[in-house]
Amino acid sequence: MLTIEPHMVLGKAARGPQGEDLGEVVDVGLHSYSRVKFLLVEDKTRTVPIRTVSVDEVEGVAADRVTLRIR
Repeated sequence: MLTIEPHMVLGKAARGPQGEDLGEVVDVGLHSYSRVKFLLVEDKTRTVPIRTVSVDEVEGVAADRVTLRIR
């Protein structure tokens, strides 16, 4: 499990393992003030636009995106 801080992911594009667009990280749930427990990803094209993603599903964090292991 990666140790992720809120500023590392908030507002970034969420991408799947093949680079597909999954939306944008709009909020996080915290273990502590500096350790993320889960992400809230918003995809306005879906019927239910908000998805909760466990930090265990985060494959990597780059300067402009968060790569997730989900589809």
